[in-house]
Amino acid sequence: MSEIVAVRIDSRLIHGQTANLWHGYWNCDRYIIVDDETANDPTLKGVMRIACPSGIKLSVLTEEKAVEYLTDPGHYGNERIVVIVKFLTGLVKLAQAGVQLSKKIVVGTMVIGADRKTVINKNVKVSDEDVRCFHELADLGYEFVHQVVPTMDAEEFMPMLAEVEK
Repeated sequence: MSEIVAVRIDSRLIHGQTANLWHGYWNCDRYIIVDDETANDPTLKGVMRIACPSGIKLSVLTEEKAVEYLTDPGHYGNERIVVIVKFLTGLVKLAQAGVQLSKKIVVGTMVIGADRKTVINKNVKVSDEDVRCFHELADLGYEFVHQVVPTMDAEEFMPMLAEVEK
């Protein structure tokens, strides 16, 4: 049975850091990008395929397809999977559908999105929807750490979010 070994929120999805630095840290077989826009755009999907590290399988899925495939215990065999999302809504849908995500979710760079106006730090801006999703997932038992690269110390994210909510 497949296992989701890591979950990362990163508005750039696959890029130099996820392809080169995180890849060795995760020790995975497959990246699954869960993002409706990317899944429905052949050009963006092509860019993700080019950026994906050699030897790593890639699935670029809509939120709906990700729920379908990740709730099917045999769909990905015994693969070790990393789920990467641009927006937290996909993670909420996966969690609500019963997908067993890793309990610790890594918040990477979140800057893309016109409605992301609340600045957490230079790498993270959140929208009201993001804040709602962070709290909903935290209520389900998920923990968040902010970590841009694996050599950087992981910082607990919810206290950072609480600071800007004051």
